[in-house]
Amino acid sequence: MKTIKAILPVIVILLSGLLSSCGEDNPNISIKAIEHSLFLEIKAYRLAEGLEGDFSHAFFMVGEAQEYSFKMSRDLVPVSTENLDSHWAELDELYTLYNRDAVVLKSSMTSVSGIFADLLETKGAPESILADITQCGVGIEEDPEGSSYITLLLAKADS
Repeated sequence: MKTIKAILPVIVILLSGLLSSCGEDNPNISIKAIEHSLFLEIKAYRLAEGLEGDFSHAFFMVGEAQEYSFKMSRDLVPVSTENLDSHWAELDELYTLYNRDAVVLKSSMTSVSGIFADLLETKGAPESILADITQCGVGIEEDPEGSSYITLLLAKADS
């Protein structure tokens, strides 16, 4: 019994380390609370529209979405999807993705509900969100003036 009591804390520490690192392709990427909250709004919208099934906030896509949002927030690229090729190429090296799509926007809103409302008003966004996809990467960055730059990377992945 003493052996089990001595080993149990070690097992708990090992398991917690394994569980917390699952799916982390790059330990330098973290999903911000606002990004996860926007993902949950998108997921709820899909469910309200009758779409059930797999739909994940994909860690591997978040990093590319964050990087693109950062570039837009610093005027390194325009607010458009035309410069996303290198980000899709990074993802293509690691994963097989289908039905790829992206939505980008600049919003003066800072709340999730405000950003989501702006998102739904973006041309083509509702159709993209409701497409046959299973993965979503949300990236949000603010510029020095406080505007939000949002990138959604959307795709279907093999299960």
